[in-house]
Amino acid sequence: MASPEFQQVLKYFSETFADQEAGPPPSIQDVRAAMKGRPKPAPNPENVKYGNETVGGVTCRIATPNEPSTSSKLLFLHGGGYVIGIDMHDGLLGHLALSAGAEVVAPDYRLAPENPYPAALDDALSAYEGLLAKGVAPDDIAVGGDSSGGGLTLALLMRLRDENKPLPRCGVLLSPWTDLTCSGASYETKADVDPVVRKEMLLAWGAMYLGETEPKTVGASPIFGNYAGLPPLLFQAGDHETMLDDSRDAASRAEAAGVETILEVWPEMIHGWHIFVPLLPEAKDAVDRIGDFIRG
Repeated sequence: MASPEFQQVLKYFSETFADQEAGPPPSIQDVRAAMKGRPKPAPNPENVKYGNETVGGVTCRIATPNEPSTSSKLLFLHGGGYVIGIDMHDGLLGHLALSAGAEVVAPDYRLAPENPYPAALDDALSAYEGLLAKGVAPDDIAVGGDSSGGGLTLALLMRLRDENKPLPRCGVLLSPWTDLTCSGASYETKADVDPVVRKEMLLAWGAMYLGETEPKTVGASPIFGNYAGLPPLLFQAGDHETMLDDSRDAASRAEAAGVETILEVWPEMIHGWHIFVPLLPEAKDAVDRIGDFIRG
């Protein structure tokens, strides 16, 4: 039987995505308004300062521990299917900052359909280069993201390598959406146990992001890219999420290319469980693992 905490998570998602169950799908504007109207999934932690800063020309949400233990930065790319903004992520950003002992820099990148591919990737690159321009050493930067932000993380790492730009210390991919064709078997086999992600919804949102771009374009669907030469990668995915194969297949390809790769599949967890830290014990444990990985 699910814990009381997990029951709260399921209730939160069922209320958030109730409009998917019947009738025509809501517009992106309606989805954004509904998300802004929802309470945050978890409170912001104490001992973290929040603010906004322009980094590389991109407005970023900044979460800084009151007593950071390192000078490192975590460039965190938020999820939301490339169509929903950063509003729900403050709590996760703060707990990541505490876990890693580092300042978290989260770009509020441009969204689709108003700004299709490669706008989000261009903004992620600009923010990363902005950190370098501020004098932050590449080895003092970790790049991570959840859901679409996880796929964006992998795409950014590949682009940095292809453009012969300095690579960060590591990459952290939380339930990453790496395949905009949604071809993994888990989209079907896990459909009855993941209340968050539906293949039809993702294909619709992916089409908004892609515009005229082919779905297998590596910058949009990095699962199809070349993994050789990437920095160490940590994948975390839930055993009950439809997007599970996006992590499993990408991690397998990375490992085959000689990349130091860790794949963690968390039993019974669903897509997006990280944002419920510290309400959900598994979310706290996962964020603690991320901090350990970033610090090395």
